Amino acid sequence: MAAPGWKRAAACVAAAVMFVAACGSDGGDEAALAETDTVSAAEWATATCTSLGEWIAGIQESLEGLGTTADLEEAKESLAGFLGDAVERTDALVAELADAPGPDVAGGSEIAESLAAAFTDAAAALADAGEQVSALSTEDPAVLDLEAQAIVTSASEGIEAARAAIEAVGEDFDDPDLTEAFEGAEACQALIT
Repeated sequence: MAAPGWKRAAACVAAAVMFVAACGSDGGDEAALAETDTVSAAEWATATCTSLGEWIAGIQESLEGLGTTADLEEAKESLAGFLGDAVERTDALVAELADAPGPDVAGGSEIAESLAAAFTDAAAALADAGEQVSALSTEDPAVLDLEAQAIVTSASEGIEAARAAIEAVGEDFDDPDLTEAFEGAEACQALIT
């Protein structure tokens, strides 16, 4: 029964995703945002939090697809599928963040770039974890469980690094208008409740 340990570990990836959400931001009406180089802090915060909320929901949906199985090959494939989907969703989030204009605040473009870079790093950690899964042996359930847990822990650490980068962005670019925008945006508040 390889699934229980690594499935708990995969749930930790989802928990790390939720923890990232409590820190920050996400994107929404990309068509309107793409028409300009900057948008108001409120528009940017709403758009950013909307995208992040969709990303979180997608990761959680993928996690629900993980099943408990006694078949070690199925367990390995399930974990690889979860991580592959997480990479695709994170890459899509990065594209949304990179394509959107920055907030019209001091250092706005740097804020937007730093946020996209944080999630680029998270996508790389998830992709690395996915590659490691392909090398897992399904010979011994205990070994598979232990190695899968280590891989998922590594992926969680990548997402945690994104959270830390988001916090650093908040500290480096402490703008009262942007802070107010995040606090006032319904999409942002939904991420922390």
